[in-house]
Amino acid sequence: MKHELKSWPESFRQILNHRKKFEVRKNDRGYHAGDVLHLKEWEPFTEKYTGAELGVKAEYISYGGVLGIDPEYCVISIADWYWDTSPKEE
Repeated sequence: MKHELKSWPESFRQILNHRKKFEVRKNDRGYHAGDVLHLKEWEPFTEKYTGAELGVKAEYISYGGVLGIDPEYCVISIADWYWDTSPKEE
């Protein structure tokens, strides 16, 4: 399954640069390992998308209710960057 998600700039850039390999999300979409997260960079101050997008695979899900994770949330381990439409840095 594919999930379209807003991603704030700092988090988006860290995932794009392979420094951040997880997402903490409210588990309101029924996330599962193997799902594709379609991350769309969202600027919260202008309330607009920047146009940068990134596709990543949900490799593993730690569901809430254990390990100190709020029952309504999950931690998604991400891998396999599929596409990237962000501007390239020179």
